Amino acid sequence: MSRRAFSLVEMIVVMGILIVLVSILMPVVSSARDAANGTLCESHIRTLTQAFLAFAAEHDGHLPGAIRNNVAWTWTNASGAIIDSRPPDTAPDHADWLFGVFTGNGGGDMTNLLPFAPQYGTIWKYVNNNSNAVSNLPDGGSFATYRCPSLTVTSPGSSNTGAPGSNGRFDYAAFAIFNGASLKDIPATTIMHYVVDPDGKANQFFISPNPTWAAKQWATVYAVMPTPLICQEDPKFAINSTNMEGEHCEEDQMAHLHRGGCFYGSIDGSANWVNEPNQIIKQYWFEGTHVWEAVEPSGNTCSLDFDKGIWNYWALQ
Repeated sequence: MSRRAFSLVEMIVVMGILIVLVSILMPVVSSARDAANGTLCESHIRTLTQAFLAFAAEHDGHLPGAIRNNVAWTWTNASGAIIDSRPPDTAPDHADWLFGVFTGNGGGDMTNLLPFAPQYGTIWKYVNNNSNAVSNLPDGGSFATYRCPSLTVTSPGSSNTGAPGSNGRFDYAAFAIFNGASLKDIPATTIMHYVVDPDGKANQFFISPNPTWAAKQWATVYAVMPTPLICQEDPKFAINSTNMEGEHCEEDQMAHLHRGGCFYGSIDGSANWVNEPNQIIKQYWFEGTHVWEAVEPSGNTCSLDFDKGIWNYWALQ
């Protein structure tokens, strides 16, 4: 018995149906992948945060150090006269959480030192089951926890001029203001000032117009949030551009990869989602760590934006 072949019209109809189905399924698959990556990124942030707290538990309550500690510093006034200086801090417990003692000039172009991060950092053993780094290769550990699964690896420093991507070693940064700080001196909650937010995404945290906290004249409202310790940094502005290090300070901005925001770890050990004001054009006080404010040990308030390169400088505030 003969079989009738498909006509050209029938084949076109079938192909059209398949194309429609693919167009319907692709966003669903993409959304599911993004959700899975977000969940994994949140898990990484939580693990790193717990590693910071584990370090503190073994070091009299002090958090890990930052990259500028192991560098000599000289401060000058407007006329160039030296007003203060400080020799390198070589205490092993004060070393950087990512690079350890391999800190170069304390930031900037760290391309040549990337092979030392993160396995020489002071929290490596807490992340990788007490595995200690003994060479430029991870000693039985994994870099995965230091990476966001949503970012593809690009050439180190390329995010300064090209598409945002990972430097291949780490995508997370710690708030430099808490370099070596004692947990007992850090407040449980912080505020994030709201300015222009082009994305218009909402945060899950309480928004208040109370002017008590609005120390900056440009602020109108703010969110009360768990105090940030470590976060995913936007590679466009720092972590894979001109400053490939793990300090989050000054104009460094958080990423906007997961539901329009990112995850950050707090000093209470929690991982939280936040949509930090996304300033596409750099405006200094309207962006990055400048929009975060906390109560200092002295009782005054300050932005979480500076890095003095001094271990436990927070205690002097």
